[in-house]
Parts: sequence; C-alpha cells; structure tokens
Amino acid sequence: DRDGLAFEMSIRDNIALPLIRQRGSRWYVGRAWQSDEAEKAIDLLSIKTRSADTLIKELSGGNQQKVLFAKWLSVGPRVLVLHEPTQAVDVGARQDILTSIQKVADSGVGVLLASGEPSDLVEICDRILVLSRDGRVVELRTDSADEVLEAVYEQAAPTAGGPA
Repeated sequence: DRDGLAFEMSIRDNIALPLIRQRGSRWYVGRAWQSDEAEKAIDLLSIKTRSADTLIKELSGGNQQKVLFAKWLSVGPRVLVLHEPTQAVDVGARQDILTSIQKVADSGVGVLLASGEPSDLVEICDRILVLSRDGRVVELRTDSADEVLEAVYEQAAPTAGGPA
C-alpha cells in the first residue's frame, strides 16, 4: 500500500512483514515471535487496540501511524528518516509518536525528521535545518517554534537582485 501498511492484515502481520526473511525459515515462519514483536510495539508505542490480531483498517489514524512506526523500528535501523510522522493524528497520538521518536534517538538511532510543524521540530530535534529554494541553509538550535517560523519566512523571501 502507498502508506506502508497492509490494511486488510493485522497489527501482528504488518509488524512481522519486514522480519520474515530473517526470523522465519523456508518452510516455517512461526507465530510466537510475531506475537512477541507486536506486543512489544503495542506497549512501547501505546497502540490502542483490543489485540495484536486487530486489522489495521479498524484502527484510528494515529494508531495506524504508530503501527507503521513500529513496523520499521522492528528491523533495528541505524537511521530512521521520518516525513510528517504526526500529520493528521490527534493530540494524544502525536505526543506518543514524538515520545517514541525521542526514545529511539536516545537509544542511538539517527533520526532525520522532515516536518512542517515547528512545534514538533523544537520538541525533539537537536538541530533544525531550514532550506531555501536557492540552496541556502540556516541551522537552528532552539526551543522556540516562533524562531523556526521566522527562519522559514526569511528563507522564503527573495534574495536582493534575485527573482521575486
């Protein structure tokens, strides 16, 4: 699916998909490890569900986002690239996702976060890079969302002598 989730499959199956080759064998995939991975993810990310057997399509958007995050965390990445991880989720899910991203970063995984939400950026990023259309880059180390917005607007402004 374009969203990275198989909506007709369960939480357990979605989280297990990237691990099947490394955890299963040619003739036997096994379910115990899949259930263990799903339960760890449900606990870690506070996924609100009846069970790991719940279909993705039955979850709220925020919980679907958490499952997608868990799916890629399960492979033990060294670097995670996240684009708008809190887009279109409720306030509670947003905080759970940001807390989880921070835990992952604290564990030593590199995290590159692209977001149009200055509040998300200042909450969890060590550095914020603001890019302009002409290739200029401004690096910020701030806890002020207003400062991020100011930098964005400054970078969006045409340069002197350049096209308007």
